[in-house]
Amino acid sequence: MSALATTRGPYYQAQGRRESFAELRARGFTITQAADRLGVTRRTADRYIAISKQTPAEALDMPEVSYMPTWDGVGPCIGQPDLMDATDPDTIARARELCCGCPVLTECRDWVLALPQDAGTSGVVAALTPTERTVLTLDGIPRECRSCGETKPLHQFAKWTPDRVHRRFDCRACTSRMEREARAETDTEGST
Repeated sequence: MSALATTRGPYYQAQGRRESFAELRARGFTITQAADRLGVTRRTADRYIAISKQTPAEALDMPEVSYMPTWDGVGPCIGQPDLMDATDPDTIARARELCCGCPVLTECRDWVLALPQDAGTSGVVAALTPTERTVLTLDGIPRECRSCGETKPLHQFAKWTPDRVHRRFDCRACTSRMEREARAETDTEGST
């Protein structure tokens, strides 16, 4: 097993066992012999075989997405990172104008909206800011708020932490209300 597998926890240990299983099978071991040698059950060995036949996207049950656009180098935004990664409203407006005249705007928008949320695209892309892209991406995903019981688009649920993609179970409105109530309760306890 690799040093990475022993130091990084169960996921990497399982990855190391799968790689070792594949090596043993390539050396002529039967499935049962390879499973015994690695100390796993026959059922686990069968899963290793199934996983080895999948592409990474199939293994995660995700559609394959190309992180590099096919029109790379065509858009007028190429070579203008200061303009496209801007945060002030005037520069964002200029970046949007540049995007609106782009010959590949439609393809660019389809591409950026198909990327996973944590793909790390920042700034203005396809005339959309990161917030607008999040809203468009999450609009079609409904979630029921556990506090008010209403079904709302996923973008109306805050992230647990800013650097993670996972969303809270209570909508933003309910979360704000609960935080106000908790502060008011703390204030009344502190004054008595």
